[in-house]
Amino acid sequence: GLHSVRVRLHPEVSVSVTANVARSDSEAEAQASTGHEVTLEEQQAVTEAAEEEVLHAVEELEEAEAEEEAAAEDASGEASDDSGESDEESRSH
Repeated sequence: GLHSVRVRLHPEVSVSVTANVARSDSEAEAQASTGHEVTLEEQQAVTEAAEEEVLHAVEELEEAEAEEEAAAEDASGEASDDSGESDEESRSH
């Protein structure tokens, strides 16, 4: 958590310092940015939300790739159909 500590540098000089005690760099950064202690539940919720975002992004990419592949297959199928017709037409002339 975040702990305010008063440090006396000299009898006439003191300063207040906030100590950020955390289990990881990411937890320390989260505490510093929010200004309060990050509980285990909050950290788990953030981790789960990030995992869900990544899974959703992967699913979207897979769907886009599948659509591109289907479009490419359709285009190559149409190109071969077109070339087949033009060959027959050229033979009949």
